[in-house]
Amino acid sequence: MTSFVITIANHTDLPFDGEVDVRACVERALTGEGITEADVDVSFIADDVMQEANRTYLQHDYTTDVLTFPYDDGGEGIEGEILISLAVAQQQANEYGVTLTNEVCRLAVHGVLHLCGYNDSTDEERLAMQQREDRYIGVPA
Repeated sequence: MTSFVITIANHTDLPFDGEVDVRACVERALTGEGITEADVDVSFIADDVMQEANRTYLQHDYTTDVLTFPYDDGGEGIEGEILISLAVAQQQANEYGVTLTNEVCRLAVHGVLHLCGYNDSTDEERLAMQQREDRYIGVPA
């Protein structure tokens, strides 16, 4: 039996109506990775807030699309927060020719995979994560 607490909040002035799809993709990723207990917060934030978070926590003075913060309380399952810049997601959706919801789902799943322990530091790791993202957001193989 699974026990997932997934909180999704839009802290921007940008409209986004894909929360149901994002929740479904996050649940698919958690289930697909064999996670049975999770507490995950997905927050949509403004670009300036994302840049400040990136600067504060990673010492990178630029914006990015997604940041993931795992919280390890020593308990079972996974716990963490995923920050997504809706402005960057919209730019990327336009660039890739996909919907904003599709791109936000990909970013949320990317964050979940980081919470599950995956990295994307090498080309091989990035490819493995992209293949998992495709599976969990429903892109045909």
